[in-house]
Amino acid sequence: MLIGKANFYKRDFDKALESFEYVSKHYKKHPIKYYALVWMIKTYTATENFMLAQSILDMIKDEKNIKDLKRQPRKLKASLASTEAYFYLMQESYGPAIKPLKEALSHTKKKKTKVRYAYILAQLYQKQRDFKKASEQFLKVLELNPSYEMAFNAQINRAQGMSNNDTKTIKRDLEKMLNDEKNSDYFDQVYYALAELSQLEGDKESVISYLNKSIRASKSNNHQKGLAYETLGNIYFDIPDYPIAEAYYDSAANNLNRDYSKYH
Repeated sequence: MLIGKANFYKRDFDKALESFEYVSKHYKKHPIKYYALVWMIKTYTATENFMLAQSILDMIKDEKNIKDLKRQPRKLKASLASTEAYFYLMQESYGPAIKPLKEALSHTKKKKTKVRYAYILAQLYQKQRDFKKASEQFLKVLELNPSYEMAFNAQINRAQGMSNNDTKTIKRDLEKMLNDEKNSDYFDQVYYALAELSQLEGDKESVISYLNKSIRASKSNNHQKGLAYETLGNIYFDIPDYPIAEAYYDSAANNLNRDYSKYH
């Protein structure tokens, strides 16, 4: 198994498969076969051979293996579930990835891994546009005491899931961030999040004010600046004030990443 894993991380997938296949065939009555099969799924997924990955996944989860799988340690259950989530994520099938990722989270004890899974799960809810669940999940991330940067991003992302009735607490938390100079590199994101909350409250004047502050606070994050310009463009387009909207859209185009989905 160790040789197979080493070859996997060296991206020598053919040699990795040889090792995993050997273990799965020669240790059919030993629990290690499941670990070998899980790594085969990972390898086929990494090489985008999704049909073979799916066939092994189906084989493991076959009815005849259910009792045996239940007897396996949490580590294997977590590995199988996270690998299934990875299988779906690699195909950009975000909805189906949620269930196995939740299962992986429930079986995982290591804090660093738990935080990562919890954060990805929150992002998946965002992808599904279930912002309420995403916000709740980002709060769970914060409760796990993650790294500073992850905590910051979780706090910012929480704002997107707030309803009009829930904005006071998160606004207070975001405003506290502005009082801490160590967050200065992220002030543009904080102001942008405050603008989004003000938009929920229907406070157009505050939205415009926060967006302009976001632009002024931006040091090197041109894409974030572009998002603020785009949102200002949308506001003035709806007024309508087309000349000002056009100027903001031009500024947005000059700052947004070229692969931004709304760019073209």
